[in-house]
Amino acid sequence: MTVADRLGYMEVPTDVLDIGRRIREGDETGWPGDPTMGLYVNPATGMFEVIGRDARGDEYVATTAEVLDHRIILQLIAGDWRRDGGRDVVARTIAHNEKLHAARQAELAEQAAEVADRIHFAMVRDTGHLYGQNRRLYAVTDPRGK
Repeated sequence: MTVADRLGYMEVPTDVLDIGRRIREGDETGWPGDPTMGLYVNPATGMFEVIGRDARGDEYVATTAEVLDHRIILQLIAGDWRRDGGRDVVARTIAHNEKLHAARQAELAEQAAEVADRIHFAMVRDTGHLYGQNRRLYAVTDPRGK
């Protein structure tokens, strides 16, 4: 173990030394640059953060990354509100949230169907012989499909 390792130093590859400049000034990937942004390391999480200032002067975290490389610029490009007048980011966020909600609803419906099948099996096993049938008598889900 070297002295640098014991002191908690971290080796910085030379190809990432200009990422802070590229964040502020822009680069060839299509990122136009933002002079209000800076690259910082959060000591609590150990992650790299790009922090900028909005029109009111309030600070906000634009993106975070565990590894400092070109992907942080790509994350900034993907979340840039200036593209398409900001409408694209809002539309993508709404679409993403709707997709998550639909997936959660499908998961809940699948769980409800499984519970309904288990309840049906238990009821038929326990009381089906009294009614002389083995079809489902009770429903857990909404019959209207909602």
